Amino acid sequence: WNTTVLPSLLCPYMAFRVQTNSGCNAMWTPTEVAPCTCGTHSIWLEVTCVHLKYLDSIMLYSCKCRPVPEQLVGRGLFPCAPVLPKLAIDLNMLEFATGLFVNSSPNETAWVATLTEFLDTRGYIFTTEDSFWRCFGNALAQYQVLMQVVEAEVRKSVEIARTLI
Repeated sequence: WNTTVLPSLLCPYMAFRVQTNSGCNAMWTPTEVAPCTCGTHSIWLEVTCVHLKYLDSIMLYSCKCRPVPEQLVGRGLFPCAPVLPKLAIDLNMLEFATGLFVNSSPNETAWVATLTEFLDTRGYIFTTEDSFWRCFGNALAQYQVLMQVVEAEVRKSVEIARTLI
């Protein structure tokens, strides 16, 4: 992750929050996105999406003007890698885990083990548990940084509005 990736996720994140009433309402999203015509090198990428009650996979078209992380955040998912993520975590799940870890000792291993078992009993087998633990931890840490960026931008906007009034 570098300093340019998280700020680029700010607009898709804020748009998602507005469109879904801060994650309270479900939002329809297509499972495939039409290819872009910007002419840059591009690829189709399959991303496994981890939701609280299920796993699914989506195909996204990645190019210079439509980075996969921005597409994922616009769909309510947070990528586990900054460029070509193979796994994405539901934003509401990350928000819940962040709140949980504020009120208890942060135990990502226990969270991942519990989620993996929960999904397994529903027929969604996640075969690489150790990899999922690392991906979840990475996504959670970067999500928390994004929340700090969002908070700073909102504070800045409020201060600008105050000075104008």
